Amino acid sequence: MKQAKVDLRRTVKLILKGIPQENIKSQSDKLAKFIQTTTILKNAKTVGLYMCMPHSELQTDLLIIECIKQNKKVYLPRITPLTTFNELPRYPSQKTCLHFLRVENISTVETMAPRGRYSIREPEFEYADLMSNVPSNDLLLNRGKLDVLLVPGVAFTKTGGRLGHGVGFYDDFIKRYREVHQGEQPILVGIGLEEQLIENNMLVLEDHDEKLDYVIIGDRVYGEN
Repeated sequence: MKQAKVDLRRTVKLILKGIPQENIKSQSDKLAKFIQTTTILKNAKTVGLYMCMPHSELQTDLLIIECIKQNKKVYLPRITPLTTFNELPRYPSQKTCLHFLRVENISTVETMAPRGRYSIREPEFEYADLMSNVPSNDLLLNRGKLDVLLVPGVAFTKTGGRLGHGVGFYDDFIKRYREVHQGEQPILVGIGLEEQLIENNMLVLEDHDEKLDYVIIGDRVYGEN
């Protein structure tokens, strides 16, 4: 099963690398405009999003900016060593996890610096004062809640299956969220490009894989009852 995921991930990534950037921008703009019309996002006051990779992925800048303009509370992820806040690993060899941090204005989004192997822009921790040990903008450390979490991936199925990058960041974060909030979790929505939508039988989920409530590609919502 693991090798099948590795092979599928490699195949889809090769396809994504071949998509012209103007095509990616067109698809990204289409989804950003459409998702604003859905009840999923309309009803959400607090939203977790993600900063995209520079290439070969749905671009999220427009979507993030629109959410801020609509006065939604927006949280973006930062890859953080477990040792920073004395967090325990969930799986062997885990050394980092995601912390979602509140971003309140557009200028912050536009000036965030790229970090890490994927060169993804990430927000900074903010502290109320020099004596504080807990960042004031950290979602889970302040027991904050999300209405919706928009999740990236390498591939998605129409039934809510998600193939990630193989690191486990989002599966781990969702489990940590449930632990903090006694089993509650936000609405989980996968968003991506047309080329990332695969047949249901191409992906077999493992026990640790978190299933999505919805998948949105272009102007189509999958997973609605």
